Amino acid sequence: MTNFISKYAHALSGCLRFTKVAALYFRNYAKTNAAKKLFIAKIKEDSDMHAELISIGYSPNNQFITPKQITVIIQHWGYPDDFNKLQDSNNPNTRNVNNQNL
Repeated sequence: MTNFISKYAHALSGCLRFTKVAALYFRNYAKTNAAKKLFIAKIKEDSDMHAELISIGYSPNNQFITPKQITVIIQHWGYPDDFNKLQDSNNPNTRNVNNQNL
């Protein structure tokens, strides 16, 4: 891993509202509740991260995410910009036409 500091490093410091973190990771959603639902679902899909978060007090019913929980999310998914690049590369609707097999 590089020593690059994401532009999101400052935005992800301290205790943050659950919906704010969800909106950073799922920024294509106009409504924060939709982003929050997908954020919770993706956390559950990542069983290793989910177990680690549960062990430090995570609950989808929490209003806030603690700095320790944010650190775990970053360790597993990277910063939001990294996560979104990965999601975009896995989504066939957002791939560059030149990269498609014709």
